[in-house]
Amino acid sequence: MARQLAGRGVAAGERRTREPGFLAAIAAAGVLLITLYGLKLAGVAALVTVPTALFLAVYLACMLSAARVLHGPARRAAVPAALAVAVMLAYCGWVLVLPAAVALGVAARSRPARACEAARKSSEADLRPAAHFTVSKSLRCG
Repeated sequence: MARQLAGRGVAAGERRTREPGFLAAIAAAGVLLITLYGLKLAGVAALVTVPTALFLAVYLACMLSAARVLHGPARRAAVPAALAVAVMLAYCGWVLVLPAAVALGVAARSRPARACEAARKSSEADLRPAAHFTVSKSLRCG
């Protein structure tokens, strides 16, 4: 199943690089949680609250993006939904550390990518390949 998920949507000759690592991280987290449960180090509550907190964090991000992008009645519906999800997340307690860690990890990883994209656009607009090479090399954009 993991092989099918990792291979879906890839055009001929293209290579996916992040998805197998992502699937491995999901599998490792699941195995870790089940192992902790088997060793009686985590209870049923952890098996429920951890995925719930992660799901609510993703749902909150979706509602916030909907409130930002959509217009009219859809935006008016997204704002109270985001507030309701934020209230539910407040009841998750210490488990909120996990979605926060994921968000920080994603932000740390995506920041250089945004800087690389800005450097590429800047160098293409200025038509100065030397500046692009210097910025790209310092940011390790490839």
